[in-house]
Amino acid sequence: MHRLDHTASYFLIRALTVFFTLVLIALAYKGVQLSSERLPESLHILVLCIYVFALGFLLRLIGTEDNREKYRRQIIAWLGARGMLLLPCLLLVTAGAVMASITFRLYNRGLITLDTCSGRPVTEAGLLDFYMWHFVNIVPTLQLTKLWRWGEPYCYTQSRVGLLIFAFQLLVVIPSFNTIRFYWKHRKTPAEFIYDPYWTPETEIAGRERAK
Repeated sequence: MHRLDHTASYFLIRALTVFFTLVLIALAYKGVQLSSERLPESLHILVLCIYVFALGFLLRLIGTEDNREKYRRQIIAWLGARGMLLLPCLLLVTAGAVMASITFRLYNRGLITLDTCSGRPVTEAGLLDFYMWHFVNIVPTLQLTKLWRWGEPYCYTQSRVGLLIFAFQLLVVIPSFNTIRFYWKHRKTPAEFIYDPYWTPETEIAGRERAK
């Protein structure tokens, strides 16, 4: 019964960790969207600055190999053993929401032009899809967008739009892929094991003797 109780607690903590991370991801997207829709422009810019600060914090955690090693235990304590997989998702959505909001304002001011080649009007939600499309399309040999029949939301001819897409990919792709690789390399951690309150060195030796 004790082992069953600890097993149930282990999976409950996992479920709560995933739920908490999904809440953070939803907050990253909806926070920017609601701020854009309901707040004055000046306050929305302040909200965007807060989200940019959050992006900087995420990049500090997972942006380099040294930092991933340095903060690995803290990330496990905050988000569980698979926190290194969850943080890239949070980084992707947060960066996409911020870039979509910035791009939308540049478009409204006539500083960039976008062609509605898919027939969709230019909106912040559509621009988030635009950035997600370019993230998925980062490996052209896989042709995932073609397999999913996912057409490009908007087309463009200006190099400045290409620079925005490049900045997004640089911000997200390299840290995310390196973090996933780092997780795979260190995926077997003490946090993955279930604590047994009856374990002692003597019981471990006795168990091995019985196994022989």
